[in-house]
Amino acid sequence: MRGFIVFLFFVPFLCVQALTEDEVERQWQEYLQQYKKSYRSPVEKSRRFSIFKYHLEEIENNNRLFNEGKASFKKGINEFSDWTDEEFKEYVSHGLISEGNILNPLIDVTGEIYESWKEFQSKYKKTYRSPVETKKRFEIFKNNYVKMLDHNGLYEQGLVSDRLGINQFSDWTQEEFKDFVNKGLIPCEDADILRRWEDFKRKFNKSYQSITETEERFNIFKSNVRMIDEHNRLYKLGKFSYLMGINQFADWTNEEYKEWVRTH
Repeated sequence: MRGFIVFLFFVPFLCVQALTEDEVERQWQEYLQQYKKSYRSPVEKSRRFSIFKYHLEEIENNNRLFNEGKASFKKGINEFSDWTDEEFKEYVSHGLISEGNILNPLIDVTGEIYESWKEFQSKYKKTYRSPVETKKRFEIFKNNYVKMLDHNGLYEQGLVSDRLGINQFSDWTQEEFKDFVNKGLIPCEDADILRRWEDFKRKFNKSYQSITETEERFNIFKSNVRMIDEHNRLYKLGKFSYLMGINQFADWTNEEYKEWVRTH
């Protein structure tokens, strides 16, 4: 997947869909007018036009792939489309763009990844120290999200046996998460429940519509598993005559299960 900063990566060559000179000129004039652009000299204007043209062609190529189902988000023009990567990085490093504005210009707000990112931030109360940190965490999240989509695509084809989902660690690298686990910062009990949760989802082909629903179902599962474990502990002490186990209803509440029994 290409980087999400659509207008910042200026490389010598890309295989892109050609635009006519008239179309490029039309969009350039609209861009100048929309963002009130002016330049110090004809040389500077020509340089900015070359950068803009490159970005425009890259955007058109990406969006063609999006329409063919080969890319997971759209890209668009914004006020930084005549800037180089180095200029934008310098702008961010000096704190001249706020955290709230750093992502909106970088990706179409209707895109699936951006919407999931905002839901992820809200659900897990994610805040970051600076715009640079926000940008870094978004890129990690995006890469993890794309990997999740690729994996779940294989699941739909029957090539793997489990689905992946978003959780509170989706803006972490694998190395950060492994270090977190190795240092014992996840309680053993919670780590065991997470393992059993993943086994449960894989065994019963469980998937959910959103991060919120996934979180709710995990909390129900965790409560049910703890109840099962307590029951089985008492069984070993001779207080009960049977063992309990995890089944396909372990992510349901008692009320949901009773209603299912009643209607079936």
